[in-house]
Amino acid sequence: MPKPRFSLKTRFVFGLGLMLLPLLVVIGVSFSAMDHLSGILDRLAKESVAEIGPVSELQERLRQVEDAMRQERVHRERATVASLTPLIDQAYDKIISSNPFSQREEKNAVLGSRHAWRQVVNLWNQGAGGTVEIDKQLHLAEQLLGQARNIALNEINLLHTRQRNSRWAADILLGAVLLLGVGLSVLIGVVFSRAVLGPVRELEAGVRQFGDGELSARVAELSQDELGDLARTFNQMARKLEQNHQELASLSTVDFLTGLHNVREFYRLFHDETRRVDRYGHCFSLLLIDIDRFKEINDTFGHQLGDYVLQEVARKLGELIRASDHAARIGGDEFAVLLSETDMDDARDFGERIRGYFAGHAIAQVDHPDEEIRISVSIGLASYPETARNANELFAAADAALYRAKQGGRNLLCQAGLNADPDSRSEG
Repeated sequence: MPKPRFSLKTRFVFGLGLMLLPLLVVIGVSFSAMDHLSGILDRLAKESVAEIGPVSELQERLRQVEDAMRQERVHRERATVASLTPLIDQAYDKIISSNPFSQREEKNAVLGSRHAWRQVVNLWNQGAGGTVEIDKQLHLAEQLLGQARNIALNEINLLHTRQRNSRWAADILLGAVLLLGVGLSVLIGVVFSRAVLGPVRELEAGVRQFGDGELSARVAELSQDELGDLARTFNQMARKLEQNHQELASLSTVDFLTGLHNVREFYRLFHDETRRVDRYGHCFSLLLIDIDRFKEINDTFGHQLGDYVLQEVARKLGELIRASDHAARIGGDEFAVLLSETDMDDARDFGERIRGYFAGHAIAQVDHPDEEIRISVSIGLASYPETARNANELFAAADAALYRAKQGGRNLLCQAGLNADPDSRSEG
């Protein structure tokens, strides 16, 4: 099952989204924390305005009433107390009606204070201006207001504590989100580095190897994105170039008609073999083979049949030689065989097998299989370093031996020697 395709654009957009996600979370958490803290601050402000301020103001008026009562007991004037009484009543009503009283104790304290105040007013209106009961009730009213005020202050302190704790928790959460964002960014960077830079480095290494001449170099097709497409395109190009190179190499080293080595490749192998023998002190032999009266075959049967004869001779040479040997077509009807690690005697035996085979077998015509052509070959043999001091002398010696075989009546194998008899030859 093929892997799903994710383009680089999709990966970059997805990665950018993941990197922005922590930032969005931080923004959301910040707004939430700010909203929560703002709510606490609003409650603090309302608590101060709705409870602390009016209660403190009411306490001050009660003190004024207490002072006024002391003065009026001396001067027998009741006007000041009478003017303050409705103001205090209004203050009590305002506090009770406008304050939700989050704690029951606070509300009970305010209600108790108002009840004590009404007792003070009743006693005062009855003319008991100097009684101890008025002072007692007035003191109780002030005491209960102070209790309500303390409860409100405690509530404000509690809100302050909650505000500090909320801010501390928000700071911790923001720090954790920021750390998560940094970690996620690093992780995304590593993933993208492997997902993008890995294939790029792989492609770079493949291109470098290819540029150094390693035409078999390929890159791994690891992904289904643009980099994977690039890797596949590179591999297709590399395979095509390698194939073209192999075809060119074949054209430059192989004879197009027979499939054997051509004359250029023969001389390269010939000189390589000579250098190898010089280095390691071994030996090798050279056979030069010429088809007898080949021109007559072309003239009599045509060049098409002549080409077929060349192909059949080449095919049989390819079958007879060993894997370590090399056969080549070096001229129109002339072939050469390099026999590695072979001295003169073994080379002569091998050459005789070649000569004897063609002398004893006919070649069927292509268009007329029932009609056969009989051919023979002449062979010149030389061995290195036995009969030559260098490559040029070896080839000249084998060529001279071939010439003697042709002049001696054909269908012969002649061998060369440093002091060879011109008639040194073998015939079937």
